[in-house]
Amino acid sequence: MKSLLVAIYIFIAFIIFAPIKNKITKPVPLTKVSPAPIITTPKPKPKPKPLSKPLPIIKPAIEKASIILGKNDSKKNAIVITTKISNITVDVPLTMVKLKEDGKLSKPTIVSAEDLNARFSNVMSANPLKAYHVNLFFKESTDMQKDSKQLISKIIDEMKKREPCVIKVAGFSDTFGNAKDNMAISKKRAMMVKDLLQKSKDVNISEINIEIFGETELLVPTEDGIKEEKNRRVEITIR
Repeated sequence: MKSLLVAIYIFIAFIIFAPIKNKITKPVPLTKVSPAPIITTPKPKPKPKPLSKPLPIIKPAIEKASIILGKNDSKKNAIVITTKISNITVDVPLTMVKLKEDGKLSKPTIVSAEDLNARFSNVMSANPLKAYHVNLFFKESTDMQKDSKQLISKIIDEMKKREPCVIKVAGFSDTFGNAKDNMAISKKRAMMVKDLLQKSKDVNISEINIEIFGETELLVPTEDGIKEEKNRRVEITIR
């Protein structure tokens, strides 16, 4: 009887504890975890310290202008170039000096006429014409010589080339007669030429200046009381 009871108890215990045993999960074996890689950031390079004074930027000197002495018909002609730091005199024909922006001047160099025309033709064409000089000769009065009358058209053409022109008219006489009368006839001749030139209405005249010399400035030196047609003249200068 006791053995039966023991068997019953064992059976009941099996029924009770069997589900609990099934619910107990087997332990999961641990897997080795590799350590996380260590990431190192490089240290920033130190910035260079700025200089106390920045270095100056050296720029090449740029040519500012060219000064050229053209054809020199007189030994007295010269160009004097002066800057704050240097100066130079150019007296040789077809010589060029370059002026830099820094005020320095180059050494003079010879330029050929062909190179001058090729490089500076526009500038050369803008140069004003040289002054035009001509003499008109007179008889003993205010009557102009025939050859001189024929020059009037040429004079008017030269005036047109230099518009607006400035004209100087100077009257002279020879030594025949007294000085007072010679001064008066010189003035009459000069005024006559002035009026003649002003009648050319198609010419732009800026101004006309009159000068009277009488017998004081002789073209042909003579003694007093001498008739000389080269001294009975009016000199015209047109600029």
